[in-house]
Amino acid sequence: MKIYTYLIGLAFTGLLISCGKSGSTSNPEPTKPEPQITTSGNTTTYPSGYVVKTLGFSRIVLGVDANDKLTVAELYGGGNKVVLKAGTGNIVEMIGNGGFSTLPAQFGPDGYGKVVEETIDNGKMPSDTTGNQAITIRIKGFDKTKTGYNQLNLVMHKMVRIQATGFDTNIAFFKYNSGKTYSGASFKSLFTGNIQVTDVQIAAPVSAKPYVTEDHVVYLNNGAYNATTNQAITLDLKSDTYVTNTSYQNLGTIGSNFKYEWVNANNGAVTRYDEYSFNLIFSNIKADDEVVLASDSTKYAFLRITGFDPAKVGYNQLRLFIGSKGKTYDGSIPFFATTKQATMPTLAAAKNMLIAGKLYTNYAAPVVYHY
Repeated sequence: MKIYTYLIGLAFTGLLISCGKSGSTSNPEPTKPEPQITTSGNTTTYPSGYVVKTLGFSRIVLGVDANDKLTVAELYGGGNKVVLKAGTGNIVEMIGNGGFSTLPAQFGPDGYGKVVEETIDNGKMPSDTTGNQAITIRIKGFDKTKTGYNQLNLVMHKMVRIQATGFDTNIAFFKYNSGKTYSGASFKSLFTGNIQVTDVQIAAPVSAKPYVTEDHVVYLNNGAYNATTNQAITLDLKSDTYVTNTSYQNLGTIGSNFKYEWVNANNGAVTRYDEYSFNLIFSNIKADDEVVLASDSTKYAFLRITGFDPAKVGYNQLRLFIGSKGKTYDGSIPFFATTKQATMPTLAAAKNMLIAGKLYTNYAAPVVYHY
């Protein structure tokens, strides 16, 4: 009797085990993949769909008003450019402790911000995005349906300049209060709060060999022309923050196969000082406290110079927009002819005098100082 009961118990237990195995095999629990943060090149996508794009830049040019508030700032380099203006729309924050020198520095309206020691490449993530090694600015509030991203992180990189030695100043003020020192929290506050982003330009990865254009407003200008040889002798177009020197002598430093072209430059006039000295002025020019926006290329007069070696200067093409600076510089370009000109040059002739023949741009770089 006991054996019989024991056998029945074994059979019942075996049935339970069999049923359990059968159910486990036919109805497995589905495995849900864990949400992943993915990074491709310089773009990070979070599980929520929030997209952050990280860009390198190598220079800040900015202006402040009488109340020490940001009026406009241009952050550019490597084909990337972001323009900030007084206004609202984007939340801006300078993160970390990347560090910057006293601003303005002892040489004038300039300063130095720490950088990551690498060239800008939008195909790669910068080596540090925390703001601890270099100035890093975080900008939120973009419409991803229009831009493809919700947020930009801007990390300061070294400048590509063959003249660079020591510590180059990479922050410049074109308008500031001369009695003010922008250091520590005061400088950081210029890039903190609700600010308007008016322009974003993003270059392709270095592997795609992007054609890089750099833009500047220039108002400290002059030129000279040799009428005997029909040769421009020199053409200097510069500002307080950028300098170019073009002449008939080729020093071979930043390129050799240059081409020059006046663009949007048919509205203007020529005035005479005397039979040797003239003045070329355009009516459609920018002001010294403005930066160049993408839309300006169809409206304002500029000189286009192509043929640069981007490995040496960081760009292929330079566009110099003619500007003015207060009452002192009205945007005109004084030029001197080596021989007496019996008649007033036409606008077309004056433009040609400044770029006639073969010219070489031997210097084109931000105004910097070496500590």
